[in-house]
Formats: sequence, C-alpha cells, structure tokens
Amino acid sequence: MNTLGRIPLVVWIVAACTCLLTAPAGAIDIAWTNAAGGAWGEPGNWSPAQVPGPEDRALVTLPGTYTVTIVFADAASVATLIVGGGQAGLQTVLVDDNASIATGDSVHVGASGSLVLRLDTSLAAGGAMVNEGRLASDMASVETSLGLENRGTLELTNTTVYGAVTNHDTLRTIGHVGFDQLTNEPGGSWEIHGAPVDLPGASMSDLVNRGRIAVDPALTFSVGDVFSNEAFAVLALGTNAVAHLVQAVNAGVIRCATGARFDGTSFHQSPDGELEVHYGTPTPAFFFLGETAELDGTLTPVFDPGFTPPAGDLPLILAQNVSGRFAVVNASRTNGLDVQPVYPGFVYLRVFRPGLSVLPPTGGAGPLTVSISGSSFKTVTGVRLRRAGEIDIVAKSYARDPTTGVVTAQLELTGGAQGAWDVVVQGPDGGEETGPGAFAIVGPAAVPVSVEVYGRERIRRGNNSEWSVAVTNPGNIDVVGALEIVVPGHVRWELVTQRAGAQQAPDRVSGKYDDPTTLIVPGLTIPPGVNFIAARVRLEVPLDTAESGATLRARWFQP
Repeated sequence: MNTLGRIPLVVWIVAACTCLLTAPAGAIDIAWTNAAGGAWGEPGNWSPAQVPGPEDRALVTLPGTYTVTIVFADAASVATLIVGGGQAGLQTVLVDDNASIATGDSVHVGASGSLVLRLDTSLAAGGAMVNEGRLASDMASVETSLGLENRGTLELTNTTVYGAVTNHDTLRTIGHVGFDQLTNEPGGSWEIHGAPVDLPGASMSDLVNRGRIAVDPALTFSVGDVFSNEAFAVLALGTNAVAHLVQAVNAGVIRCATGARFDGTSFHQSPDGELEVHYGTPTPAFFFLGETAELDGTLTPVFDPGFTPPAGDLPLILAQNVSGRFAVVNASRTNGLDVQPVYPGFVYLRVFRPGLSVLPPTGGAGPLTVSISGSSFKTVTGVRLRRAGEIDIVAKSYARDPTTGVVTAQLELTGGAQGAWDVVVQGPDGGEETGPGAFAIVGPAAVPVSVEVYGRERIRRGNNSEWSVAVTNPGNIDVVGALEIVVPGHVRWELVTQRAGAQQAPDRVSGKYDDPTTLIVPGLTIPPGVNFIAARVRLEVPLDTAESGATLRARWFQP
C-alpha cells in the first residue's frame, strides 16, 4: 500500500528523487509481444524476455485481440500496469485461479483494454486506478490507495472496492457490492442489479450522486452515512425497491416506482429538489420512514394507469418530526384527480374528488371518522348525514383544516338505516353545502386489523436500527384497541408512540432489560383504510451481549 500521502510534502519530494537516483538498473518498461495471447509468467511473451517485476512498468498495449492470463503461481507484482493502448482490437488481462496482481503505483486500462478479475482474485494498487475501457470483477476484491476513476465501463459482481470510486461513465453492479465512498459524476450512470448493494458505514460511506442511479425492482441499497442527490441528478427506485439511508439530501430528482421506500434517520429536500412518487396496485408507494423530514421543492405524485385510490389518505412521509412544506405540487399525472399533501403530524396524500365527497365513502354500524373535501366554507358550524324519512345523524365533533379546507368529523352510525345518505356541511348564517348520496351506511365488515413491522429483519451486535409498526384497519368503522410489542432481550430500546390525528409531540419511553420485554400501547383509534404508524422502536445491541442478533414482533388486540 502506498504510504507517501502520510509524509510531509518536502520530505516526499526528497524521497521521490532519491528513489529515482537509486532505482535498480533493471527497472524498465516491459512490453507484451505475443499477439496470440498466453501466460503472464512466460518470459518469452515479453520484450525484453523477462517477466515484469516490482520495479517495472508492464505494458499490455500490443495491437490486436488477445488475452494475457495471470494464475496463482505468477504472483504478479509490478510498479505500473497499463492495459490497452487505444489501438485496434481488444487487449485483455485475465486474473484467474486465485491469483492476485499488485502495483506499487498506478493501474491504467485504456480504451482498447480490458482487465477482468475472477473468483477469489484480487487487484491492489499503491497509486490511482484509471479505467477508460472495461474493468470487470466477479467475487473478487479491489483496493486502491488513491482512488478508482472510471471513464469507461466498470462491472462489479459480489465485489468489495476498498478506496474511493469516481464514476464518469457506466457502472453496473450485481449482487452484494461494497464501496468505501462513491461519487457518481455528471454523465455517470450506475445500474444496480441482482441482490442488495451495500455501502458499509465502517469507513467513509458517503454517496454523492451528480448523474443517474437506477435500482432494479425489489432490491435494497444502503448508505451508512450521507447520501447527497445533487442538482440535475436522478435516483430511480424500481417497484418495491428499498433504500436504507441514514441521512438523505435531495437537490435533484428522486423517482420512486410503486411500492418503493426510503428508511433512515433524516430526509431533507431543498427548494430545487423534486420527489416523484408513484401509486398503483397492489402496493402504494411508501416513501419515507424515519425520524426527521425537512420539506421544500416539488412533489410530483403519479397514479399508474387505471389506478383508483382507495378510501383514506395515501401514505407519503411517516417521520417523527416533519418541518416545512412542499412548495409546489405537480398533479398533472394523477388520472384527472386533484390531490394535495396533508400534514397531520405525518404527511399523507389526500385525493379530492369532484364536488363534496367523503373518505371513506361507506361505513358500518359504529363509530367512524370521515374526511370531507370540496366545501367552500371558511368556517364550519356543523356536519350531518341526511336521508329522507330518517333522523339526521349529527357529527359528535368536527374540525376544518385551514390549509387544505378538509373537514374531519366524528360520526356514530349505530342505528342508522343502510343505504345512501346525503352529506351536509353547514356554514355561517344557516348556509349548507350538500353532497347528494355521497355516503352510504352498509353492513358491518368484520375484518381484523393488520399489523406490519417495517425495518431490517435483524441487527447484529454493536449496531442499532429502527422499526416502524404500522396498523391498518381494512374494515368500515373506527377500531379502538391496543398494540403489543415484544422487544428482544439483551438490548437497549426506545419506544415512540403516536396517536392517530394527534398534533402533540409523541410519547417516548426507553429502557434496557436482559430478558425479552412486552410493551403495551393502549387506547389507539384507527380509522378505516389508514396505514397508521402507531409506534417506532429503536434497538441497540451492545457488543458485549450474548445475542448474535435482534428482531421485533408486534400484534394488535382489543382489551
């Protein structure tokens, strides 16, 4: 490994000059001469007729198409490696058979060059690596002291790169690929295929995107520290893809296909940023799960062709602390429906149907919370359901959101006749606005509440992670109950709970127990159709614990 970077500049210059003056007499350029290809370790394939050594520059630049193969017995070690000279043909160096190649200084792959690493091989450079042709690694390791600059095609499969990577052209990764640091420059394209891509946080784990990153459907990629999506950059997450990001800053475009999700600690969108979120069947988009969201810029919701939004608000940003608002909402691709984000603690996407409309549009015998849109009243004095020959059902309570104009009302439907009812919003001086037949009382739907835990499947010793517990009510009346959360033993934990529709700060409690702990969150009211984050649990597994991992379980019950 090159350690010159740790020596003061003046000393470095003196040392470098001394090395030049005292270099061995045999330190020369050694060029490949066999146009048919062959073994690296055969002296007759080189000019002069000797295998390049640690003080030599190895030049594989002979025009033509051929392959130079390095095997375990070669133990290739040179000062500099140059593959491909921009001449006709394709010059390939293949590292095979558990072999390795090391350079005291740099590696350069020219436009006509190809450097290929196979299973259990390695490439280590004491200086910089520059790729202008093709550099491919399959289940190998790459190490560079002064960074890897890609201006050609970089293909990594199940490979770890130790050192900073700068991509100006094409980067393709397949399987589990790790980087210390990655910068995707303007014009750079990173395609993520196969199994998860992981940027570990053990060292510098920053990801800076100034180009385009595309993540295949159902894949996961992680950034251990800061992800910065800069101006004019694009991050495109495929259907059901997941991005684990500790800190995300967006000044470019983040495009989330149906079912894509972010989770992490914080998300910040600048005034220049755009968040494009797709909704469709069967799974709506679920953009951000985390602690802090700072919002600005543009929100572009997109409804897939033929998508009809279900009753209730669509989840968008479910963070413990939300500040700011989207400055612009581009609703040009929502199948003709008017939509707006609403901010009742978390951020949801609310769909406004023409005229006075209600969500949910139906309810069974029992208590129900509804949202009414389309009213022009700035002040609301009452909400009721009306049906000919029946006594009006008067809302027990109601409130108008001054930002969106949406009226939220609490109804008791027990005893009401089944069938269509008019929705009536009352304003000042006895004025009324009516949605004819906008609501219907139907038979009770005895559908059990579902609970889903979002987060990593397990965490290892010395790590921490956060889970979000979502409660969904697929029935047609409000459900009141409690949440039971089982925290594993030998961990430190913090529980944060939030009441549906609550504006006050959430409750917090923390602790540490050797044995598994059961936590109860009582008194939750879940309206129909709401995918509500009722609780968040952060777990930390100490290094000295006897457990090798931790996970979380939760269930809903009615006391």
